[in-house]
Amino acid sequence: MEPPTMVQLELNGFPLTARQYNSQGSECTCDSCDGSWIFDEKIPKNVRVPGYNIGGENNVSLTVIDSVACLSSFSLSLSYDIDDIPFQMTSAVQSQPTTSATYKICSATLGQFSHVTGGSYVVVTVEDPVPPGSKLLALSVSILGQYWCGSDNQTLSAEVNDVDIASRSWENPYYYGETCTTDGCDGTYWLEGNKIYQNGWPGYNYGTTNNFRLSANSELYINRFIAYFSYYP
Repeated sequence: MEPPTMVQLELNGFPLTARQYNSQGSECTCDSCDGSWIFDEKIPKNVRVPGYNIGGENNVSLTVIDSVACLSSFSLSLSYDIDDIPFQMTSAVQSQPTTSATYKICSATLGQFSHVTGGSYVVVTVEDPVPPGSKLLALSVSILGQYWCGSDNQTLSAEVNDVDIASRSWENPYYYGETCTTDGCDGTYWLEGNKIYQNGWPGYNYGTTNNFRLSANSELYINRFIAYFSYYP
């Protein structure tokens, strides 16, 4: 019996999301088919995918990071929108530190995640990626991890240096009382910032580090944290 298969989707080397698919006890055999796997990744408005080449060539890759998969075909659909404000954007990707040697959360590597208990938080320290002399206008964040660890609802909040970025609540209609598995992944979730500070983000430290805090009402595991910085040069 094959273990659950975990696949990561990347665009020009930038990780968008990962998904876990349960084999339901079957193995890959000749003349078999498990149907379609769908990566439905909706990127928030005003967040640009880092490294995307408009009008040029872009490479989309699927990486099997755990177990095995036999793929027959691949199709891609893209949609786009227009920015509300003129700005430049950069990002910072932070892999989470090792906290356990027994779990593989959204990764083929043991222990590359942060464990957040319900009602608690984790602090991620990020070096300022905004070019010198620029003004930070807006922030959004995304996390990759496992979110249904004993509850069918989850609320996440993000802030930087004690200034709120965004908060999001959602429910899992397929939750049946399970806990987080040793090889689980629920994909990427976005916390889309809706605040635009024309005079610059309050309390932000240019040229040094900033502390991002993620708070959760229910237990979760975070493999990767990405902050998206919208700035005016």
